[in-house]
Amino acid sequence: MSGPSIDSSRCASRIQLLLASWNSNTTLWGDITGMLVGTGVNKEDDLRYLKSVALEVWLFGYELPDTLMLFTKSELHIIASGRKGMSTCRNAL
Repeated sequence: MSGPSIDSSRCASRIQLLLASWNSNTTLWGDITGMLVGTGVNKEDDLRYLKSVALEVWLFGYELPDTLMLFTKSELHIIASGRKGMSTCRNAL
């Protein structure tokens, strides 16, 4: 049995949708230059209330506990616990 995998084309298209909204809707987003989204260790009962988990599932297809994601208009930095490693996406958007 293999571990979870990310559908990279779906993830990229959803990041593009997020960036398109961010760039075109200043009423919603204001003039922010970055977004920091974090999740800790979640209890199963709490998951339905967490917008950060909903964003992770929408982007990646599953939850990333103990993870920080920093979105800027040109980069996405993901810092996860030691088991998951660390990743940075630049100019892939």
